Amino acid sequence: MARLTAFLIILFCCAAEMVFSQSDTLTFKDMGDLLYQEKKYNEALDLYNKFIALDSLNSDAHYKKGLVMYALKKDSDAIAEYDKAILLDAQRYEYFYNRGLSKYFLKQHEQSVLDFTKAIQIKPEFVNAYVYRGAAYFSMAKDRECVVDETTALTFDLKNVNAYYYRALSRNQLHDYKGMLDDMNKALEIKESYEYYHYRGVARYGMKEYQVAIADLSKAISLKPDYVASYFERGMSYLLEGDDLKAIRDFNKTIELKPGMTKAFHYRGLAKKYKGHITGACLDLKKALQMGYTKSEEELEKINCN
Repeated sequence: MARLTAFLIILFCCAAEMVFSQSDTLTFKDMGDLLYQEKKYNEALDLYNKFIALDSLNSDAHYKKGLVMYALKKDSDAIAEYDKAILLDAQRYEYFYNRGLSKYFLKQHEQSVLDFTKAIQIKPEFVNAYVYRGAAYFSMAKDRECVVDETTALTFDLKNVNAYYYRALSRNQLHDYKGMLDDMNKALEIKESYEYYHYRGVARYGMKEYQVAIADLSKAISLKPDYVASYFERGMSYLLEGDDLKAIRDFNKTIELKPGMTKAFHYRGLAKKYKGHITGACLDLKKALQMGYTKSEEELEKINCN
């Protein structure tokens, strides 16, 4: 009887230990989720690691740990966790999508396209997979493919500002300035952003509407005073409007913010030439040529710089 009692006590203790262990693992994961939502990423990571130590075959735990690594900007580590999650469950579209996102930010664009495509195969209506596959295509200079993906994304969600943004970037490369303008108008209806004003200005510049381009680029600068691209593009607009002094001022600011921008020296040289400042024009054009901007050589010959 004593042996039976001892056995029952051992059995009860083992059962209690199993329940406690299962409860522990759930607590680690649930608390990790809460901390992740609160953006306490290091604390969440610690709990996910504890959970995985007790249950290494839980795909969702590896996925959540990957999300934390992504939030900590450790994309290679994130990919390693997504790899483990996918090995355990290859039918979750979000696993492929988020692995694709980390590869995208690591500039592994071809590989990210494969993951976004797999996410779309699993869930064809998943909007963000189209958006970021399109963004990857843009980075690969596959602008027509980008336009197709962003257009598809917009059939599912007309308020997706990123789809308008990336489609506008590719339309710019395709010289579809009217389409680019339409996209930036739509984006600005959804959200105000210095980038959207900037690219609307670029579209208007492409359409040779320099005055309204200047207005948009000025708005972009008012929202982000150190945005070098807007100073350069506004300088180009002033140059083509014949306002050489304002062009020089914008090229000065461009060079101040980004001293290695060769085109700014070249076009400041042209603006100085038009103002009759030949010595300054020669100095700028020579500088641009020394920095590798070969178009400056022809201008130097025209001015007959010594």
